[in-house]
Amino acid sequence: MSNRNDITLKSIKQRKQELKAEIDRIETKYSDQTSKIENSVKKALQPMKEIRKNPFKAVGVSIGVGFVVGFLTGGSRRRSRRPIAHGTGFSSLFMAELKRVAAQRAMLYLSDMLDEKVMPRFKEKEIKKEESKPKYDPKDRF
Repeated sequence: MSNRNDITLKSIKQRKQELKAEIDRIETKYSDQTSKIENSVKKALQPMKEIRKNPFKAVGVSIGVGFVVGFLTGGSRRRSRRPIAHGTGFSSLFMAELKRVAAQRAMLYLSDMLDEKVMPRFKEKEIKKEESKPKYDPKDRF
């Protein structure tokens, strides 16, 4: 009887080890997949890198999106002289929020671009002004 228990106990231990190995393999597989997904989400949520790589393309895309959104939401105002009643539904609220966020992003991008391009020139001019000013020497007072 003890021989039978030993066989059963050995098979249970072996099965337990196999299950642990299987669990480790599955955890590794899903860990790799989640890290890939996490990286792709991070890239999608950080558009500033892509905008800095291709600024003109980004401006073109934003202008195109603006035209499409304008066309879809209001079109030309010349067609009708009557005021357009904007709905309070989800789509109109969503579009308004989308426009607001797009405008904020565009202004932030332009501000960053100006800071990078223009501010170093001003700093250089300020440094040159400071260098060209006569130095104050306390000994020269009298």
